[in-house]
Amino acid sequence: MPIYGMFAAPTLGMLGQESAFSSISQNLTNMNTGGYKSQATTFKTFLGRTHGNSRDNGGLVTQTRNYIDQQGVINSSINKLDLAIDGRGFYVMNTRSDGTGDTFYTRDGQFEQISGPQGVDGNGNNFNEAYLADKNGNFLHGFIPAADGSINLNGAPVAIRVDQEFFDTAVQAQPAATQNASVALNIPSITVPGAFHEANASVFDADGNLEAFSIKMTRNANPQEFNLSIIPSNGTSTTSSTLTFDGTGKLPRGTTENVTIVSNTGLTTTFDLDLTNLRAIGEDFNFFGFDRDGRTKGFLKNFEFDASGRIRGNFSNGTTQTLYKLPIAIFANENGLDRKQGNLFEQSILSGVPQLQQVNDDSPNAEDVVQFATFRPFSQELSNTNVQFEFSNLMITQSAYNSSAMLFKTIDEMTQTVANLKS
Repeated sequence: MPIYGMFAAPTLGMLGQESAFSSISQNLTNMNTGGYKSQATTFKTFLGRTHGNSRDNGGLVTQTRNYIDQQGVINSSINKLDLAIDGRGFYVMNTRSDGTGDTFYTRDGQFEQISGPQGVDGNGNNFNEAYLADKNGNFLHGFIPAADGSINLNGAPVAIRVDQEFFDTAVQAQPAATQNASVALNIPSITVPGAFHEANASVFDADGNLEAFSIKMTRNANPQEFNLSIIPSNGTSTTSSTLTFDGTGKLPRGTTENVTIVSNTGLTTTFDLDLTNLRAIGEDFNFFGFDRDGRTKGFLKNFEFDASGRIRGNFSNGTTQTLYKLPIAIFANENGLDRKQGNLFEQSILSGVPQLQQVNDDSPNAEDVVQFATFRPFSQELSNTNVQFEFSNLMITQSAYNSSAMLFKTIDEMTQTVANLKS
C-alpha cells in the first residue's frame, strides 16, 4: 500500500537526529580533553530519482562538519612537558620511534616521557632509551638543528629522544679547555723589593680536569714594577713577564699574558690571561676574583620548551644546547582531516598534503617567517567545545527528534485505522 511509504520521512528524520545527538554527546564528553576539536552534524536533502521503471522516494543524508581550525582554551600548567600551540598547525606524531610507522597529527600537547628500545652504554651497561610521546604512546617528532642552529625542513623529522646517553657525545657535553681568563687583585704599592704576593686560581685542561696554579707577583727594584710568574701545583710553566703600573696604580687597558701550563701527565694548556683589573695601590693585598671559560665533561640534567618550539637541554657543566626544534604541520584545509581514535588526525584527500614549518626561525641569516602560531610552554590547550552552543543545539535536536517520532506515531495510527476498515 502507498501509505507505507509515508514512514520514510519520519524514519530518516529520527535517524538523522540520532547522528546529531552523537556529535553533541562526543563534544560534551570531551569538553575538558586536551586538544579536542568539536564537530557538528549537518543535513543534506536529495530529491527522488528515476531508475528505469523504478523511482526512489528521496530523503536526506547526514554530514559531519569539523571545527578543527578553531582554537581551544589554553590553561596554564605546572608540568614542564605540557606545550600548547596558540594559532594554526599540528604536532607531528608517529607510531614508531624510527619513523617507519603511521604518521598522525594532533593538537594535544600533554606529552609524557616513555621508555623506548633497549641499548648498551659505553661501559657495557643496558639502558632504555627515553622519548617524548602522547598519551597513546605515539612518538613526538622534530628536527635536530645544525651546528649553526639552522633547521633543514627538507629532511625527515626524528623522534624526540631525551635520555642522557643520546647526548653523551654532544658538543656541550664534552670537556673544553680554558682559552680565556681574567684576574682581579690589588698589590700593595708599599711592597718592598724581593717580596711577593700570591693568588690561587685554576683552569680546565682539554680533558676537563682543573689545573691549579698560583699567580705570583714579585716586587722588582724599580718603583711600581712587579714580575708576574705562574706556579702550577702539578706541573710546570715558563710564563713570566714584567709589569709596570702607572702613577694611578693601573696597567694599560688590554694588557694580557699568554699562559702555558704543562701538567705532570704531559697535557699542555694555553690560555690568555687578562690583567686589566690588576692594581698596585695602598697598603693591603686584596684578591677580588678569577674568571675563566672552559668546562668539564657534563651530562644532560633536564630540558625545557621555549616559545619557538625549541627543546633546550641544560647540562651539568653549566652549558645549554638546543636539542631539537618542533615543526608545525600546516594543511590547506584543516577541517578536511580524518579523525582517528586518541584525539589524532590523519591526512586525507580533502585536507591536502602537510607543509612542515617552523615558528620564529632565529638561526643566523634566517629569512623572515610568517608568524602563524606560537608555542606556549607550561600550558595545555583544552577542547574548543562551546558548552552553551551544545546545550542549545541539544534542545533543538531533541525537539526535531520528537517531531519525527510524533509523525511516525501518527502514520502508524493511520495505518492501523486503514487496516481495521478493510477488515
